[in-house]
Amino acid sequence: MGELMKSNSKPNILYIMTDQQTAHMMSCAGTEWVNTPNLDKIAKKGIRYRRAYCTNPVCVPSRFSLFTGRYPEAIGIRSNDYKYLPKCDEAILTNAMGNIFKTGGYDCFYAGKKHFPGYTPEDIGFKVVTNEERDELANITASFLKGQHDKPWLYVASFINPHDVCYKAIVDDMEANKGTPERYKNLIEYKTMKSFDCIPEGVDEDKFFKETCPPLPNNNKDQENKPEILDKFLNQRGFKKYAAENYNDKDWRMHRYVYKKLTELVDKQIGVVLDALEDSGNAENTLVVFTSDHGDLDGSHLFEHKTLLYEEAINIPLLISHPGSLPEGITTDVITSNGIDLYPSLLEYACIKVPDSLNYVNCINAVISTKEKREYLAVESEIGRGIVSDKLKYVMYDFGKNNEQLYDYVSDPGELRNHINRTDLVDEVEFLRKEFDRTWDEVTRKKHISPLLITDYTGKV
Repeated sequence: MGELMKSNSKPNILYIMTDQQTAHMMSCAGTEWVNTPNLDKIAKKGIRYRRAYCTNPVCVPSRFSLFTGRYPEAIGIRSNDYKYLPKCDEAILTNAMGNIFKTGGYDCFYAGKKHFPGYTPEDIGFKVVTNEERDELANITASFLKGQHDKPWLYVASFINPHDVCYKAIVDDMEANKGTPERYKNLIEYKTMKSFDCIPEGVDEDKFFKETCPPLPNNNKDQENKPEILDKFLNQRGFKKYAAENYNDKDWRMHRYVYKKLTELVDKQIGVVLDALEDSGNAENTLVVFTSDHGDLDGSHLFEHKTLLYEEAINIPLLISHPGSLPEGITTDVITSNGIDLYPSLLEYACIKVPDSLNYVNCINAVISTKEKREYLAVESEIGRGIVSDKLKYVMYDFGKNNEQLYDYVSDPGELRNHINRTDLVDEVEFLRKEFDRTWDEVTRKKHISPLLITDYTGKV
């Protein structure tokens, strides 16, 4: 790996995460209807990656990658259901983020949401500060930042939102059928989501939808030549099918409004953390990283939630800043993974030896060196796998009609058509097929099957 970007000393590292935030859900990304001033501050002081991707667009597989630098396939996990998996390989845990940073002289702390496949933050080298995921997480993190520390530190602050948007379709489906159980109504996730699932008091409905509520996405429609597996996917959970078949335009826009408000809520919580960092006097000696485990389909293709290999689910925000040491106010189109590239890149930046088992491209160096850039990136999901390149994305779903898909970012950014049979892309398709086979060999494709596929999406998992 290249050594273009290294800190002159061992900087503190503040690693901020959200849950289920897609890349376009920041005002610095050009989305006019969401306001994220605190995330915008990180972008202004550092690097914003437009083409950053998770390894797998659901929580557990993605979080496994974020803290180990390995694809979820390394332990055979493709979904949030990991009860069938053997205990995680000790070698993988030994080489995970906290353990390796500790060998480099860091104190390592973890605060907030976990959701790891069968192991704890302590197993991968972290001291747990708090299990709180919301306002209290922000306040506890702020107190930590203002404290005195004898050694350089790595601190992970893992916020839950905008994940509460998951409850929108679930509750709508319940209320349309048997009603919402009282146990749901007592959940903080339900209460937080419902606080935004309404037109603000005193606001005229017409004015709300004209001026405040987000518009429909341009791809709020079925894809032509849609993979058959996506229809089966809808049967995985009743609420997914309910939203796809029953939401009208206003329903989808209200879903996007809830997503907007939850994103703005977590941005305020992150603001508490960033203000504390500034007040601490350690901002110049602290590398700030912001990312999310995966996105949300956000009404695209008549889907909400995640899992699918459309951009809204796999393209995630990634911001990195270190004032005075890294370029400021840079937006880059280099292709990178927050799962397999980010962790080892941070090790290099802190002058810590990267475990030999990790195969990565330094995402910080890639911003300034063409030698470090990726031609393509592999992504996987519960129901298929793919290859992302500069202008194209190749996807092979696990079964069904139209399971081979090609998307063209240039002519069809909304991924509304399958371009696999275009005569002008024959050479590109052949290249991507070869890279797909090289990455996901036949043995691997047959060995690890999601329990949801075994049940053929009956939901009986």
